[in-house]
Amino acid sequence: MIKKTIPYLFLLISSFSVLAQEKLTHEVYFETDDYHVLSTEENRLLLFISGLDGIDIEKISIYGFCDDRGSEHYNLALSQNRANAIKTVFSNNEIDESLISNVDGKGEVLLRIIKEDQVDKIRGLNRKVEIIATKKVPKPKKKL
Repeated sequence: MIKKTIPYLFLLISSFSVLAQEKLTHEVYFETDDYHVLSTEENRLLLFISGLDGIDIEKISIYGFCDDRGSEHYNLALSQNRANAIKTVFSNNEIDESLISNVDGKGEVLLRIIKEDQVDKIRGLNRKVEIIATKKVPKPKKKL
């Protein structure tokens, strides 16, 4: 039974490996109650953007988050402003806006997901925007 499942397991692992290579991700972090991109974070983002040069990108998704402080309405607006700020950086750096498929504020990330004694550390990690650039998958050539 084990010998028969090994080839299938190999195919499954290979599939996950290919899927992982199709997406490039980056995170940009923000100060509390702020959606202005810090210069250090902008520099990191510009390096990420320059790394996309020469890669055939299908779409870019931008998701904003914030910590658990503030009302739900405030947090949704703040996370949306953060996502919009990152979209502006992309637009100002010659990224075709038609590639940007999502610019969404998701609100707060729940603290109780991760058990951590240093709550401020976790809150800092939640004040972010996640960027996912999805590569175009080459279409297989038809055999004649």
